[in-house]
Amino acid sequence: MDRANADSASHCYQREWLKYPVFAVTELIGVAAVVFVVVWVTKYQEGFAWDGSYSQFNWHPVLMIIGLLFLFGNSIVIFRVLSSVNKFAVKLVHASLHTTSIVCIILALYAVINNKNFNNQPHFFSLHSWVGITTVALFATQFFVGFAAYLFPQFPQDKKEWLMPVHKYLGATIFIMAIVSIVSGIQEQFSFIDTPPKNPYASLPAYGAVGNLVGASAVLFGLGVGLLLTNSAFAKIEKVPYVRFREDDYESEDQ
Repeated sequence: MDRANADSASHCYQREWLKYPVFAVTELIGVAAVVFVVVWVTKYQEGFAWDGSYSQFNWHPVLMIIGLLFLFGNSIVIFRVLSSVNKFAVKLVHASLHTTSIVCIILALYAVINNKNFNNQPHFFSLHSWVGITTVALFATQFFVGFAAYLFPQFPQDKKEWLMPVHKYLGATIFIMAIVSIVSGIQEQFSFIDTPPKNPYASLPAYGAVGNLVGASAVLFGLGVGLLLTNSAFAKIEKVPYVRFREDDYESEDQ
């Protein structure tokens, strides 16, 4: 290893520890998003039920924030955060997070579809619903293809290697689409619960402020996940052995 490469690798290794405080802050923001959405629907939108009423609909944003934002985001960065752990064990954690996300998404979709059927309301007419259902379809496809390719040893190795860049790209793309779906869903929800002139959203009442906090924390969580994914210093770096360079080595290079 030449001196320049050794210095670069050593520098990255020294900065790798920074991913842990970044991850901790990102986790706190993700938990805040979950707390904010629970407060939003319980205090300002009739709480929870499972009877076809509007309270049943409230499960939809909560479960989507948990499944399609928090759990999905964690499943994406888990290989960076647990880079020193056995890779197959991390794969199992990754798959478990995805599986739990799938369960949350299915329940969230059932909650909203059943609620609309109960109240004779139309389905899939808004931009939010179009982006959301596309995101869910891509997520499900990514899940099943990834499960088959990377948890079954019989899957051809050359196909795994070919698929990995696509798997990574789609994972990041679907996560971005999930955040777009969440933010657009919050904005759509404001149009349903806005009650002018008593409490217009333009005056930023409490329900508006809390809803904004849900969206803002979702975006900030996404930025934290993006930082963990794109910063090369947070990738797994093999520890570089100490190499002692003598002064005459540098002189010989100059000559």
